[in-house]
Amino acid sequence: MAVTAKARQLVFDRDGRMCANCGVDDMLTIQHRMNRGMGGSKTRDGYENLMTLCYWCNGRLESNAEFAAIGIDKGWKLRSWDDPLKVPVFFAFDGWYYLTADGRRGKR
Repeated sequence: MAVTAKARQLVFDRDGRMCANCGVDDMLTIQHRMNRGMGGSKTRDGYENLMTLCYWCNGRLESNAEFAAIGIDKGWKLRSWDDPLKVPVFFAFDGWYYLTADGRRGKR
């Protein structure tokens, strides 16, 4: 199941309608910080697990091991044992934030 249009808009708004890495404001996508896995687990569609990346940065995060390691360091990509509520996210033009289950973010 895909992220709903309502959730997508809330995440884009929360993240300033720009890519967390490079700051572009077009071709935006929703990044699942923790992969949904085969079958697409709905439990991974919580706001704390969703963030905004552009098409290009999202693609690099999934296809380039070096960039994926940077993504882990910056909270854009999580390991299976990480808790999205406890791992902050780095927004290149705004700093570090924790993402909340209700779709907000709090300064680290």
